[in-house]
Amino acid sequence: MAAGLAALLAAMAWPALRSKAPQAARLDAVQALMAVQAAQENYRAAHGGYAASLSALNAPGLRAQAARPVLGAEATVLSAQGHYRLELQQSQADHYTAFAVAVAPAAQRHDTACSTLSLQVRQGFGTEGPHARCWHR
Repeated sequence: MAAGLAALLAAMAWPALRSKAPQAARLDAVQALMAVQAAQENYRAAHGGYAASLSALNAPGLRAQAARPVLGAEATVLSAQGHYRLELQQSQADHYTAFAVAVAPAAQRHDTACSTLSLQVRQGFGTEGPHARCWHR
């Protein structure tokens, strides 16, 4: 009887927990983008401008995968848990935009409203995208 009750409670709780999984995994993206921002600020303090590539940064909590097969191409950089691929675009001396694009697990790719998080930084001040709901910690 107790096992049946436990199974019933677990069955009732499963949909609620499953719907929270993509939201919880977004924390991986938020932490990765914050690590990029901290590393960019350190780079700017040392070099007078932001880095043009992720490979120029020493960002703890990020992991680089093997370089792409194209000669001279930059290695793919993933968030700490590997749920997001990081990209750096529009990097200039005084601004840049970093993106965290969902890659795994499959549930994150279907998190359509927040499958790509962005952080646009201009002279140290960041704007989070696509909207604040994706960034709730």
